[in-house]
Amino acid sequence: MRVMEALREGKRILEKEGIEEPFLNAVILLSSAAGWERWEAWVKEEIPEDIAGRYFEYIEKRKKRVPVEYITGKVKFCELELLVYSGVFIPRPETEEVAEVALREIEGIKNPVVYDIGTGTGCIALWIKKKRPDATVFSTDIDKRAVENAKENAKRLGIEISVLEGDLFSPLHDKPAPDLIVSNPPYIPEGKELPPEVRYEPENALFGGKKGRKIIERIIHEGKDILKREGKMVIEIDPANLPLNIPPCFSYEIKKDPAGKERILILRRKE
Repeated sequence: MRVMEALREGKRILEKEGIEEPFLNAVILLSSAAGWERWEAWVKEEIPEDIAGRYFEYIEKRKKRVPVEYITGKVKFCELELLVYSGVFIPRPETEEVAEVALREIEGIKNPVVYDIGTGTGCIALWIKKKRPDATVFSTDIDKRAVENAKENAKRLGIEISVLEGDLFSPLHDKPAPDLIVSNPPYIPEGKELPPEVRYEPENALFGGKKGRKIIERIIHEGKDILKREGKMVIEIDPANLPLNIPPCFSYEIKKDPAGKERILILRRKE
C-alpha cells in the first residue's frame, strides 16, 4: 500500500468521526505502526501489508477516541520521550511550565531535595533530575501501575529518581526534608463533563472532590509540616479550585498559563 493512500484513508476515517487534526493523527499513528520518525512518513513510498494492518488497527482505536498517547505508548514532555502506560495519566503541555517553575524555585539551592507528589509517568521528577543532577528527587503515586510506569521511564532514560508507592507523603516519612514539593494533582471538580479522550484516563488522577481542591489542600496542609524552614511548593491548579485555604505560614503567588488561566500556585514559607 502506498503511504499517501494510507494517510488519506486514515484522515478520511478520523475526519468522519470528528477527530481534530485528522491528518496529523494519521501521520503520528502510521509512524508509530511502522517504527518511523515522523518525518519518514513524507519520504517513504510504500508500506508492507503487516504495517498497514497495524496502522488501521490504530486508526480504529483512535476512531473510538482512545488517546493517541495510549495507542502509541509514548508522550513528549519537555525534551524527554516518555513511555505512557494505558491507564496512567497523560502529561499535558501546561505541566511542562510547572516543571520549569519548579526548577526556578530551587535555583541557588545546593543539592536540593525534591518531592514530586502524584508522579504519574514520572515526567516532572525526571525533568527536574535531568536539569539538576545534584538534586535528590523522591516521587510518589498511589497507583501501582503509575509507579511501574515512572520506574521504567527512569531506567530507560538513565535518570536516577526514587519512585515510591503510597498516598501523597505516606512513603516519605523517613526521607530527608524537602526544599521543594511539586505536584500536578487531581484538580477537576467532580461532575464536570470531560472530552471523550479524557474519560480513558484514571478518575483518581483527574477528580479532586466537589470543587477540585481536596487533594491540593491535603498537599498544602500535610506538606507544610514536612518542608524545610524556607521550603517551597509548586502545584498545578485549575481556576475552579480558587479560593484555596492557604495557611498563614506561606506567602503565595499564582501564575497564569498561556490561555490566561490561573494555573500554577507557588507557595513559599515565610518562617
